[in-house]
Formats: sequence, structure tokens, C-alpha cells
Amino acid sequence: MASISGVYQSLKTVLHPRWISSVIRQWKHRLVQVLWKTFGYLPKSGEVARPERTFRFEDGCAVKEVQLPRPYVTNELPRQSFELLLSDTTGLSSEQWVQTVFGENRSRLPRFRPDTLQTKRFLAQMKTVIRQLPAIEQREQKLAALDDLMAFNDRDPELCVPGIPPSLLAFGLALRIYDPGLIMAQTRLPIADDVGFSGTGVCGPIAIMNIFSHLRPHEFARFSLNLFEKGKAVHERFTLKVPTILKVVPEYMEVVHPIERTLLGSFIPTYKAFQVFRGVSSMKLLGWMKKIGWKHARRELIWHGGNKREESYNKVTKLLSAASFKSPIVLSTDASVAAATLPKEENIEHGLVENYHLVKDGSKHFVPVFGFRDIGEDMAQLTIGSYGRICDIRIKKSTLLEFSEDLILPNPVLAPDAQPTAELLKRKVRQHPAASRRR
Repeated sequence: MASISGVYQSLKTVLHPRWISSVIRQWKHRLVQVLWKTFGYLPKSGEVARPERTFRFEDGCAVKEVQLPRPYVTNELPRQSFELLLSDTTGLSSEQWVQTVFGENRSRLPRFRPDTLQTKRFLAQMKTVIRQLPAIEQREQKLAALDDLMAFNDRDPELCVPGIPPSLLAFGLALRIYDPGLIMAQTRLPIADDVGFSGTGVCGPIAIMNIFSHLRPHEFARFSLNLFEKGKAVHERFTLKVPTILKVVPEYMEVVHPIERTLLGSFIPTYKAFQVFRGVSSMKLLGWMKKIGWKHARRELIWHGGNKREESYNKVTKLLSAASFKSPIVLSTDASVAAATLPKEENIEHGLVENYHLVKDGSKHFVPVFGFRDIGEDMAQLTIGSYGRICDIRIKKSTLLEFSEDLILPNPVLAPDAQPTAELLKRKVRQHPAASRRR
């Protein structure tokens, strides 16, 4: 009877759905590892950068090699440096706190690695600041998002991806909720002619997440926390899953910040992970926007030839003129437009950029547009989200339109507590100080 009972218990364990699911997941991970070791991975297109590092590993009796691009130098800052920031910001007014954190220390924010207690203190400071700021958009949503992040940080759960502690996730999401411009595909603010500049092709997902965080911060926070903790996040009709390769191959997309590695990397289908990923189309981006909640989003093509050219340019100019921080627009343009806003040094004062003679880069790039102003003589001033910054660029209207392919208009419905955009307009000035404090 004992042997029969043992067999019964074994069969009960083997046939349990949870056990079967764990076995399937284990073999799925092994399969991804084998495929990755066999075919390798190139996170950048051949036109952007060539592989510069060689990984050697044993595969049975053979030693194999795989080449990966050199990662961006992260220069992670020690915890003591973050402790000094917390000390400097204690007792400051709300405006001074924003200036110190998002202005003087902006270039250092992606490099901080706070622990659980430091993150708890920082979130408490930010919550007080958001309550006290006289003009801030989505105040109640941001406060609700911070409550979720504080509870998440206290709970300290196990995440589905390696290399990112819950405290860093809570800290990083808080930064991106207050300033969505920090959602970028780099480990630090890039500069002009940066040899470590990331070319992962995720500018489309960046534009979507930027707008999502800006207009619906609480929903963005819940969506991101579910993605990191459960491996899957759902918002309305939009579903995002963490690919297996992100869980088992640490070198995959290591050129970006740990938060964006998962948040943006989850937009890349698993089958794309073993070949060059060249970004997404405008139609794919439009489909994502409709699923994520902007049901009336539409695409406007820009005609460059024939009788429709002048009519199309006038229509697009009128649509761009309606862009604002309350109603952003995604512009599909040549990468040279956004690259023109990159400063020569990371901490240089970066205000208005004037570039009258751009040369086409040849690669497509999605940028969120927060403002457009006609300043006469075929010139316009464009406010865009550009590689971790919000920048103003003066450019010829004819050049901008000739370099661009289409517009995507989300037509979002704002939360009822949306406030005037004075906060974001001031932030553009604050986030580019003449120099950053050094410790």
C-alpha cells in the first residue's frame, strides 16, 4: 500500500498544472539560450556600429565565440553620492528641490543606484514637493502613482528580470513619472558625436511610453510594475510581455538603462532577438496607440511631390501648431532633426538650438512634439522630446517637412485634474544648467 500511495503522490505532483507549467518554462528558457549561443545577437544595425567585444563560451566539447557591441560606459555612482543628494535636498522649497534634482543633477539621475531606505526617503521628498508645487500637471495621478511605488519599494518583491533591484525600479519610475523625457535608450544623457550612442531602434516605443507617462502617470506606473513583477502587463486592449531572452541572457540590450531594457525591450518580439532589429513602422505605432487607449488616434501622411505637396504642407503645419504638452503629437522624421539638439558636453547649458542647414541622416526617427510655433520667413520653432531632454529647435519649415514622413495624432482625453503647462515650460529651462555639481 505504501508503494501505491507513493506512486499516486508522484503522479499527482507530475500532472499538476503548476508543475507542468514550470517544466515548459524551464525548457523554453533553455531553448532561447541555445538559439542565442548559436546565432548571436546584434542589438545595433550594421550601419550604426560594428561589434567590438568577443564573448567565448563552452558549448559541449566546442568553444564558440559571439560578438556584441561595446556597452555604453554607465559610470554608476556609489550610494554615498545619492546620500549627499538627499542631504542637499532636505529642507528645500518645492521649486528649489525640482531645480536641484532635475536641473543640477539631471545628468547624474540615470547613474544613481539607491537602496531601499534611500528610495523611501526620496519618494517621500518627491511626494511632498508634488503636493506643494503651485502649478503641476496630473497632480492627483502622480500622487497616486507615488503611493504605489512606495508600497512596492516597502514590499521589495522578486522581479522577473535580473540586474535590477526593486528599489532602483521604484526610484527610476518616480523620475520618469515626474519627467517622462528621461525615458530613453541610453544609460546616460547622450552628447553629440557620442561613440557609445545607442542605436537599438526603439524610438517608437519611447515616444509611446513618453506620452503614456506624461498624460496618464498612475496608469503608467501600475502598468510598469506589473510588467517587471509578473512579466506581463495589460492596459485596456494593449498587452506587453517580457521576452524570455531578457530573463536568461544578461547581455541582451545591456547598452540601455536597466529600466528601459525591460520596458522598451518587451516591445521587440522574441523572434527579432536573433537578428538585427530595425525599429517599427508608423502603422504599428498607430496600432499600439489605439490599443493603449487613444481609440481615435490617426495618421496623417506628408506628401512631398505632385499637386498635393503645398496642400499637404499647409495641413501638416496647421496640425503641428496644435501640438502642446496637453496634446502631444508623434512626428516621424529624419534622425538628424533630433540629433541636432544634442549638446557637445553632457552638462553644458542647453537651451534653444538653431540649425538652419541640416543634412539627412537617412534613418527614420519618432519624436514626441510638444509645441510648434511659426516664426516667419520659412522658420519654425519646434519643442520635442529628444534623448532624455525637452528641447526647442529652430528649423526651416520646408526642411522639416521634407525630412518628415507622417504625423500620428493620439487625440488623448486628459484627466480632469490636468493643470496648465507652466511646470513643464519651466522644466525645459531647469533641466539644462550651466554646470553640474561634482562630488
